[in-house]
Order: sequence, then structure tokens, then C-alpha cells
Amino acid sequence: MIQWKSVLLLVLCTWGYSSAQAQVSAKPCIAGADVAIISKTFAQFSKTDTGKSVYCESDLGADVYPVVSALVALKNIKPNEPTTNSDDSFTHKAITESDWWAYFIKRAQAFTVEEKCQESVVAFVIPFFKDGNVHLCPLFFESSLTSQASVLMHEVRHFDGFSHVMCMRGLDAGSSGACDNNILDKGSYSISVQTLVGLARSSQVPKEEKPMVEAEAIFTAYNRFNVIPKVRVNESIILSDTTGAVYNWKLDEGFSLVGLLAQPARVYVGFENLTIYPLDTAVNAYRFDMKLTVRPPSIGLFANRYNSETPEERKKYDAITYLGTGGLLKNGNSIATNCGGETILDKDLSAFGSFAKLISLSNEGLDADRVTYAVNSKGELLTVNCTKGKTDSLDIAPTPLKLSVAVSEVEDIFALGGQIFGLLKTGTLVEMAFNGNDLGVITTQFPFDNKNWVSASPTSKPEVF
Repeated sequence: MIQWKSVLLLVLCTWGYSSAQAQVSAKPCIAGADVAIISKTFAQFSKTDTGKSVYCESDLGADVYPVVSALVALKNIKPNEPTTNSDDSFTHKAITESDWWAYFIKRAQAFTVEEKCQESVVAFVIPFFKDGNVHLCPLFFESSLTSQASVLMHEVRHFDGFSHVMCMRGLDAGSSGACDNNILDKGSYSISVQTLVGLARSSQVPKEEKPMVEAEAIFTAYNRFNVIPKVRVNESIILSDTTGAVYNWKLDEGFSLVGLLAQPARVYVGFENLTIYPLDTAVNAYRFDMKLTVRPPSIGLFANRYNSETPEERKKYDAITYLGTGGLLKNGNSIATNCGGETILDKDLSAFGSFAKLISLSNEGLDADRVTYAVNSKGELLTVNCTKGKTDSLDIAPTPLKLSVAVSEVEDIFALGGQIFGLLKTGTLVEMAFNGNDLGVITTQFPFDNKNWVSASPTSKPEVF
């Protein structure tokens, strides 16, 4: 069984994507040669091939078309798998077969479209019977073709005798039968990662879809194994200054200019994109690619919310973060965020006090597992989490953690690669560390002129992509 990919919650929903947007909007016709192969391979589709050169949804029917389309995608997309490296679990191979289609059709025999499944379940098999029947749930048909291909490979791996265990960590900690123990065990989630990595690197997958595939691979690796996989990542901090210049500081490599914006702005990093909030609140927020060369048409839920406000209202935002749960803090007493739904979730924080900042720290030092904290006027940190299984609820909880520096002096705080960095109101980047439960500034030398910064935003990405 595979559960819905809540990677969208962790990585992309805060950038304005949703499951509905992830699916392929157009429904292209399928080549007759492909339909003929599917018809010969799976008995239930034996009458599908009627000799046409192409088949559209109207030819196959609303029930058959999406299944055949997903199978054709799995058959035709040629993965580009990386060379295996023992230091990087994203290069690990659950199966060594180079022909995924041949592996798949040796195990899959039939497909059952279910009208209703357990909440969050995308597909399932009953491996005890080993009958080759893959049950497809309604959520399966809301997924992209690349995600469907991953799901299909995941499910047939169960026929090889692999099952799931309770999640002991990650976003689904405590969930029964939702994780594998270790990616090196070569189970169903291991093959999910292998499939997604191969597809994300494939030249046949459209460039605009690759960030979604990469995000799904990263979420699966970090949240579906009880033993945290070992990966190699490129760690950078994107800095913007008072002139509008944007720089990239690669922690292990160096410091370089990315480009110059039209005006000074706060810059926030996401998958393959930078979201820009000009300091002049009369100018709308917008989005660029990581090289400041292409402006994508979609700017995300947070930026859209910001742009819907008047310039005067925009000045009331105390903090914006795209890390962890993420959100926009306004007037110290309300947060606008997203928990996997189609719209912004607004939460009144008055019952919990008055807040000055939203910051993000890593859980267990893991960049892909960040926790959002609301910081009150006393410097106390309260966790901000989406209520598990709900898209319309937040859990706010106190912690013993506290800032030892005045919150009024802080612009932002975030974790990266096991370190904690802060941007002060003076425009200086600082390193921070905990002394017990107190988070304070420590002395650090930076390899650049450390002043006049407007924003600092971390990015941590597996280099295999």
C-alpha cells in the first residue's frame, strides 16, 4: 500500500502547488502501437486494441484511459539512473534490472479501480495472495504520470515479499504500515525513490515537471524510512542586499553574484524558484528561477495572498517563511499558511500571545525535516504544525526553547547543514547555537563583506539531481 505523497505539504504546498495542479491538465491521445502492447500484455485490456493509429479518452472510455495512460508512461519513459555511490542513498537501487517495464509486467497481472479507499491511500495490493492485482484508488488518478509510474513500481515490489512497518520518525511518526525500516532493505519505498530519481533525471520528463518529481523523491527518502538515509547535498544561502543584488554563498565552495533585481527585495528559496518580495510594498511580489533569468507564471499561494493586500496592509507583515510549515505572520497575532489544501489557512494566534517572528529550525539536524516556530515578544519559541490528517487546522504548542538575543534585533533565523544562522536587523548574518535551551549568537568569520543584507534564505538540495 502506498499513501498519498504529502511531500506537497512539506515542500511545495507553501509554494502554491496542490495535488490538483500536479496532475496533467491535458489528456493527450495514445499511440495505437502502445495500446496494442498494453492489450497483449494485460488480459483485461484485450479488447482495447481495435487497430486505430491513435486512441483518445473517448475511444478507451473514462475508466480505461487513465490506467492505460499510466501504463504507457511507465513503459515508455526511459530512466536516467545515477551511478551508485555508497555515500548517497539517492543513487541506491532496489532493483538492478535496467528494463523496469519487464520487471513490472512479470509481477502485475490486472488492475482494479476502486471507487473508495482508506483516507490518503493511493493504491494497494494484497501481497498474501500474490495474484498480481493492483488496486488503484481515486487519489491515484489525481497524480501526475511520473507519480503514477512510481506508485505502480512501488506496489508490485510488495509481490516480492516486502511489507511496511510503523513509522518511528518523520511526518507520519506513529502511523502503522506507512514506512520501511531502511532504504538499504530494498523494499517498496526504496523502489519508489529509485523510480522517482530515475524519472527526475530523464530527458523525457518535461523540465517544468522535474521539481515536483524531485520533491517527491526527497520527501519519500526523508519521511518513509525509520533509518535516515545518507545523502549528499549542496548547501547554499541566498543573500540579497540593499542595492537589489542577489548572491549565492555555497558553504563548501564559495560566494558569487547571482544577479541584480530591479529594486531591493527579500528573496525566499524554493524548488527551482526564488520568490521576491520588494521592500517597496507598492510593488507586487513575483517569482524568478534560481538564475534570475526566467519569471514563472505561477507565484504561489503566499505571494498571491500578499499581492491581494494594499501597500499599507503589506507593511503589517512581521515575517514570511517558506520553511517547515511555513507562513505569513501579520500584526503579531495571525498566521496565513497552507496545510495541503487548495487555499490559504488563516489562524488567529491571539490566544497564544503576541508574536514577532516566524523562524525555522531543523529536526535532528535534517534540512528536509524543518520545524516552524512562532517567536513571541519574550523570545519564547512555540511550534507551529499542521494538524495531522487535516488541511484546516494548526497545532500551536509551547517549548522550553528561547532566544537569548532580543527578538527585536532579529530579522530571520534558519538552520542549514546542522548549523543555525540568523539575520539581524543591522543587516549582518550571524551564526547561532543553543546553550541548553537558549539560542544565541556565536562568533563566526564569513568569507564575504558581511553587511547590508536584506534577506537570507537557505537551500539544501541533493546533488544527484
